[in-house]
Amino acid sequence: MNRRAACLSLAATVLLAACATPPAAPRTAIAPAALEQDRQAILAMAGDYRVRFDFIETLALADGYALKDRKLSGGDEIVRVIADDGRFISLQHILVVGGEEKVAIKHWRQDWSYEPAHIFEYIGANAWRKRALSPAERKGKWAQSVYQVDDAPRYAAIA
Repeated sequence: MNRRAACLSLAATVLLAACATPPAAPRTAIAPAALEQDRQAILAMAGDYRVRFDFIETLALADGYALKDRKLSGGDEIVRVIADDGRFISLQHILVVGGEEKVAIKHWRQDWSYEPAHIFEYIGANAWRKRALSPAERKGKWAQSVYQVDDAPRYAAIA
């Protein structure tokens, strides 16, 4: 099995397992073995993927607006670990598109922080605020913060 097939198989297995697994009881502490298991699951997202985009408008939000035609596109998504200090992991996604002349485009980034002091929280109108997390909120948990192509925050969650 080649690397791409192995990555896709792993991703599908993780996705299916996540869908089939009931929510775990909240953890009050994380054992070193569990922390390393979490780290390895995050690091396993690095790899090379074939991606497909399906752009379709389904609702006109303004009078007189004509919906655009459906557009299918795709390319290759390269996910690389750009930082890993044990309690912080950053994965950069790079989109590669084009025919003969490939073009690499910085795509989104996901940062994972173990027991972070804060997260950025969306407050509406394309605005964010830094929200401090209590010790109880962050104990034994990872935060995933996702950033857009311009490094602006997109969303964050802790679990």
